[in-house]
Amino acid sequence: MEEISKHTIHEQDIVEKMILSIGKKFERIVLRGAYEDILALFKKLKKKEQSPQHYYQEQYDQYQPSAPPIPPDSAELFDYYCSFEVHDCYEQVDFEGKGLVDNVYVPLLEKVCNIHPSLLECQRKRTYKYSGWAFNALGRVSHFLETTKLEEMNVDACECLQMLWDEVQVFGFELSWLAPQVEFALNMEKFMREVEKLEEEKKTIFMRIQELRMKFKEELYFLYI
Repeated sequence: MEEISKHTIHEQDIVEKMILSIGKKFERIVLRGAYEDILALFKKLKKKEQSPQHYYQEQYDQYQPSAPPIPPDSAELFDYYCSFEVHDCYEQVDFEGKGLVDNVYVPLLEKVCNIHPSLLECQRKRTYKYSGWAFNALGRVSHFLETTKLEEMNVDACECLQMLWDEVQVFGFELSWLAPQVEFALNMEKFMREVEKLEEEKKTIFMRIQELRMKFKEELYFLYI
């Protein structure tokens, strides 16, 4: 996947409006795919191609954890509090010499680390176990976005994604590139409720039109009797 460049608030508004209007069409598409497809469509509408810009070029060593590390039993706590199934127990393998991660996350982690080398670099001075927790947390968020469909983003799913997002931010990763996708997914439940509301309004308007047509035909009938 191509790196998603930083976009303006105006573009975010357009993306949200597009989601409201084509929510039903995209309901079977996974979160990451829908987000990238809509942004790609927006980019095509631009008259001038913009070269990729790189943000947040500060020294990697400045990224420090903002909270204590997640304890080893955090996965059990997550399973207890989250009813939306996003994580099972997988075989763990070494990832880039940084730590042990669930093997299902390795392809996703390799992809994002190739695009964002700072993810590996910011864990350079961390212990093997700590880095393993960090990359497992990042893998859980990436796996959720990669496999969850728009129609599955109910209240429980949003709560689980918020828990995963809060967890991964503990480890000091620079995640400005991922934040828009997470925000997009967290807002999806609200968007889908709005789509349902618009569908109900559409039905109401349609019924009203039918009533007016019948009334108009009746008036025409009595007019020519």
